[in-house]
Amino acid sequence: MNRGTSDKQSSDQSTVSVNAPSSAGLSAGQMDLVNQEASAAQETPTSWSASANRIASLPTPQLLRVDQVSDGWIKKYLLTYRLPDGKEFTYESISRKGLEAYRAELESFAHNALHPSRRLVADAVCIVPRTADDRLVLIREFRYPVNSWCIAFPAGLIDPGETVEQAVERELREETGYALRRDVHGQAHVRTLSQPGFSSVGMSEESVQVVYVHVENEPTLGQMTESVEYIQVFTVPVRDVPRFLNENALPIGTRAQLILEAFSNNVKRYGVAH
Repeated sequence: MNRGTSDKQSSDQSTVSVNAPSSAGLSAGQMDLVNQEASAAQETPTSWSASANRIASLPTPQLLRVDQVSDGWIKKYLLTYRLPDGKEFTYESISRKGLEAYRAELESFAHNALHPSRRLVADAVCIVPRTADDRLVLIREFRYPVNSWCIAFPAGLIDPGETVEQAVERELREETGYALRRDVHGQAHVRTLSQPGFSSVGMSEESVQVVYVHVENEPTLGQMTESVEYIQVFTVPVRDVPRFLNENALPIGTRAQLILEAFSNNVKRYGVAH
């Protein structure tokens, strides 16, 4: 359900006409072929590799105004759009960013959609640490918005001026006490997904970069959590991830759930997670 308001209106339906030859003089078999081709033309899905021209041709709401209605660590905004039918529509959203930064970011998203070479810049990192003896490092963290302990991977915001790897190393130490495992040349194994993903596009523009890392077998540093953070660190052998998912009774974030399911599927299929 959309978190917004708009005038009630009757929806206009568009129809796609498929040009087909006249049935005059065609055999039953030829008519079947024509009907199959017409049906296929109507059902052909949009290509996943949508070009900028295709995006530009889509009927797209236009952002008119951004109004801040509350302040705090998390701020609330009202976004006013003009819909393709000319009506105005107001949507509620939240962000950690101030008004000017948030407005500029929203405008950049619209611009980047037409310039796919421009990558989204992550606000935070989600770290998937794996030890040399093949265990995943996870946390149980008390999350205030849901009033419960939750299962998650270590994660946190990227500080101003930090690279993704620097944020990973800092958050890993602060939340778990684990250190990145480095080779003889001092290089750490840090693998990021191809681009950051949005956390909850229904209410916020926050984006998170998922990062896979190799860590030492045991924590070598002390945790440095804030006074209001309650975090317990634990590990799960990769081979036991399917059983962990079946037996876990605590709430789990969607991101962590999907990552663990990927490990679980590999274990079930190959006997090991790559």
